[in-house]
Amino acid sequence: GMILAPLLTFFLNGWMLGWASAPYDPNWERQFPRRAALMALAGPASNLFLMILSGGLIRLGIFLGWFSFDPAANLLSALYNLNLIQAEPNTLWAGVAMILTIFFLLNTILFLFNLIPLPPLDGASVIMLFMSGKTARRYLDMIHGSFLGVFGILIAWIAFRSIFLTLIIPILNILFIGI
Repeated sequence: GMILAPLLTFFLNGWMLGWASAPYDPNWERQFPRRAALMALAGPASNLFLMILSGGLIRLGIFLGWFSFDPAANLLSALYNLNLIQAEPNTLWAGVAMILTIFFLLNTILFLFNLIPLPPLDGASVIMLFMSGKTARRYLDMIHGSFLGVFGILIAWIAFRSIFLTLIIPILNILFIGI
Protein backbone atom coordinates (compact mmCIF):
# COMPACT_ATOMS: atom_id res chain seq x y z
CA GLY A 1 0.00 0.00 0.00
CA MET A 2 2.88 2.38 0.59
CA ILE A 3 5.26 1.42 -2.23
CA LEU A 4 3.88 -0.93 -4.88
CA ALA A 5 0.34 0.46 -5.19
CA PRO A 6 1.43 4.12 -5.55
CA LEU A 7 4.01 3.21 -8.20
CA LEU A 8 1.57 1.02 -10.15
CA THR A 9 -1.24 3.55 -10.06
CA PHE A 10 1.12 6.37 -11.04
CA PHE A 11 2.43 4.52 -14.09
CA LEU A 12 -1.00 3.20 -15.09
CA ASN A 13 -3.12 6.29 -14.41
CA GLY A 14 -0.81 9.25 -13.94
CA TRP A 15 -1.75 9.70 -10.29
CA MET A 16 -0.98 7.77 -7.13
CA LEU A 17 -3.11 5.71 -4.81
CA GLY A 18 -1.62 4.22 -1.70
CA TRP A 19 -2.53 3.41 1.86
CA ALA A 20 -1.23 2.66 5.29
CA SER A 21 -2.87 0.99 8.22
CA ALA A 22 -2.34 0.88 11.94
CA PRO A 23 -2.44 -2.39 13.84
CA TYR A 24 -5.64 -2.98 15.75
CA ASP A 25 -7.35 -5.82 17.49
CA PRO A 26 -10.53 -6.94 15.65
CA ASN A 27 -11.86 -8.39 18.90
CA TRP A 28 -11.60 -4.94 20.49
CA GLU A 29 -13.43 -3.49 17.48
CA ARG A 30 -16.25 -6.03 17.93
CA GLN A 31 -16.43 -5.33 21.65
CA PHE A 32 -16.40 -1.54 21.27
CA PRO A 33 -17.77 -0.66 17.81
CA ARG A 34 -18.54 2.98 18.71
CA ARG A 35 -15.00 3.54 19.99
CA ALA A 36 -13.65 1.92 16.84
CA ALA A 37 -15.80 4.26 14.75
CA LEU A 38 -14.46 7.27 16.66
CA MET A 39 -10.93 5.97 16.19
CA ALA A 40 -11.57 5.64 12.44
CA LEU A 41 -12.78 9.23 12.42
CA ALA A 42 -9.41 10.44 13.78
CA GLY A 43 -7.62 10.18 10.41
CA PRO A 44 -10.16 12.17 8.39
CA ALA A 45 -10.49 14.65 11.27
CA SER A 46 -6.75 15.28 11.24
CA ASN A 47 -6.89 15.78 7.45
CA LEU A 48 -9.77 18.23 7.92
CA PHE A 49 -7.76 20.10 10.57
CA LEU A 50 -4.71 20.30 8.30
CA MET A 51 -6.89 21.39 5.38
CA ILE A 52 -8.38 24.20 7.51
CA LEU A 53 -4.93 25.17 8.82
CA SER A 54 -3.41 25.40 5.34
CA GLY A 55 -6.52 27.22 4.10
CA GLY A 56 -6.14 29.70 6.96
CA LEU A 57 -2.49 30.25 6.04
CA ILE A 58 -3.51 30.81 2.41
CA ARG A 59 -6.08 33.39 3.52
CA LEU A 60 -3.54 35.05 5.82
CA GLY A 61 -0.98 35.21 2.99
CA ILE A 62 -3.54 36.81 0.69
CA PHE A 63 -4.53 39.29 3.41
CA LEU A 64 -0.88 40.22 4.04
CA GLY A 65 -0.19 40.55 0.31
CA TRP A 66 2.26 37.64 0.08
CA PHE A 67 -0.06 35.75 -2.28
CA SER A 68 -2.67 36.72 -4.81
CA PHE A 69 -5.74 34.93 -6.04
CA ASP A 70 -7.41 35.57 -9.37
CA PRO A 71 -11.18 35.20 -8.83
CA ALA A 72 -11.69 34.99 -12.60
CA ALA A 73 -9.34 32.00 -12.89
CA ASN A 74 -10.67 28.53 -13.62
CA LEU A 75 -10.39 26.89 -10.18
CA LEU A 76 -10.08 23.34 -11.51
CA SER A 77 -7.34 24.35 -13.93
CA ALA A 78 -5.54 26.20 -11.13
CA LEU A 79 -5.78 23.10 -8.93
CA TYR A 80 -4.45 20.75 -11.59
CA ASN A 81 -1.57 23.13 -12.28
CA LEU A 82 -0.98 23.66 -8.54
CA ASN A 83 -1.19 27.43 -8.91
CA LEU A 84 -4.30 28.06 -6.86
CA ILE A 85 -2.57 31.08 -5.37
CA GLN A 86 0.25 33.06 -6.91
CA ALA A 87 3.25 34.92 -5.57
CA GLU A 88 6.08 36.88 -7.10
CA PRO A 89 8.03 34.37 -9.26
CA ASN A 90 11.39 33.08 -8.02
CA THR A 91 10.83 34.23 -4.45
CA LEU A 92 10.44 32.48 -1.13
CA TRP A 93 6.71 33.25 -1.27
CA ALA A 94 6.32 31.44 -4.59
CA GLY A 95 7.65 28.27 -2.93
CA VAL A 96 5.46 28.77 0.12
CA ALA A 97 2.41 29.28 -2.14
CA MET A 98 3.15 26.00 -3.93
CA ILE A 99 3.65 24.10 -0.65
CA LEU A 100 0.44 25.50 0.86
CA THR A 101 -1.51 24.65 -2.29
CA ILE A 102 -0.20 21.07 -2.24
CA PHE A 103 -0.81 20.76 1.51
CA PHE A 104 -4.37 22.08 1.15
CA LEU A 105 -5.14 19.89 -1.85
CA LEU A 106 -3.58 16.72 -0.43
CA ASN A 107 -5.43 16.99 2.87
CA THR A 108 -8.70 17.78 1.08
CA ILE A 109 -8.25 14.67 -1.07
CA LEU A 110 -7.38 12.47 1.91
CA PHE A 111 -10.28 13.84 3.97
CA LEU A 112 -12.85 13.23 1.24
CA PHE A 113 -11.44 9.90 0.06
CA ASN A 114 -11.19 8.34 3.51
CA LEU A 115 -14.79 9.24 4.34
CA ILE A 116 -16.16 7.15 1.47
CA PRO A 117 -18.22 4.52 3.32
CA LEU A 118 -16.65 1.48 1.67
CA PRO A 119 -14.26 -0.95 3.34
CA PRO A 120 -11.32 -0.70 3.92
CA LEU A 121 -11.64 3.11 4.09
CA ASP A 122 -12.30 4.87 7.40
CA GLY A 123 -15.78 5.87 6.26
CA ALA A 124 -16.82 2.21 6.41
CA SER A 125 -16.10 2.19 10.14
CA VAL A 126 -17.38 5.70 10.86
CA ILE A 127 -20.90 4.71 9.88
CA MET A 128 -20.98 2.41 12.94
CA LEU A 129 -21.57 5.58 14.99
CA PHE A 130 -25.12 5.48 13.67
CA MET A 131 -25.73 1.79 14.47
CA SER A 132 -26.67 -0.10 17.59
CA GLY A 133 -23.99 -2.35 19.05
CA LYS A 134 -25.70 -5.50 17.76
CA THR A 135 -26.10 -4.09 14.25
CA ALA A 136 -22.51 -2.85 14.25
CA ARG A 137 -21.22 -6.34 15.15
CA ARG A 138 -23.25 -7.92 12.32
CA TYR A 139 -21.94 -5.23 10.00
CA LEU A 140 -18.36 -5.99 11.06
CA ASP A 141 -18.93 -9.71 10.44
CA MET A 142 -20.11 -8.86 6.94
CA ILE A 143 -17.22 -6.56 5.95
CA HIS A 144 -14.35 -8.47 7.54
CA GLY A 145 -13.05 -11.66 6.06
CA SER A 146 -14.53 -10.98 2.65
CA PHE A 147 -13.44 -9.46 -0.61
CA LEU A 148 -15.44 -6.32 0.14
CA GLY A 149 -12.19 -4.52 0.99
CA VAL A 150 -10.74 -5.18 -2.45
CA PHE A 151 -13.99 -4.22 -4.17
CA GLY A 152 -14.39 -1.20 -1.90
CA ILE A 153 -11.00 0.24 -2.76
CA LEU A 154 -11.57 -0.37 -6.49
CA ILE A 155 -15.01 1.25 -6.44
CA ALA A 156 -13.70 4.17 -4.36
CA TRP A 157 -10.75 4.58 -6.71
CA ILE A 158 -13.06 4.73 -9.73
CA ALA A 159 -15.77 6.89 -8.11
CA PHE A 160 -13.49 9.34 -6.32
CA ARG A 161 -12.90 11.59 -9.32
CA SER A 162 -16.62 12.35 -9.54
CA ILE A 163 -16.91 12.80 -5.78
CA PHE A 164 -13.88 15.10 -5.70
CA LEU A 165 -14.97 17.21 -8.66
CA THR A 166 -18.44 17.60 -7.12
CA LEU A 167 -17.12 18.75 -3.73
CA ILE A 168 -13.91 20.67 -4.47
CA ILE A 169 -15.57 23.75 -6.02
CA PRO A 170 -17.82 24.39 -2.97
CA ILE A 171 -14.78 23.86 -0.72
CA LEU A 172 -12.75 26.36 -2.77
CA ASN A 173 -15.68 28.81 -2.73
CA ILE A 174 -15.61 28.64 1.08
CA LEU A 175 -11.83 29.10 1.10
CA PHE A 176 -11.97 32.18 -1.10
CA ILE A 177 -15.26 33.65 0.18
CA GLY A 178 -15.09 37.42 0.24
CA ILE A 179 -11.93 37.58 -1.90
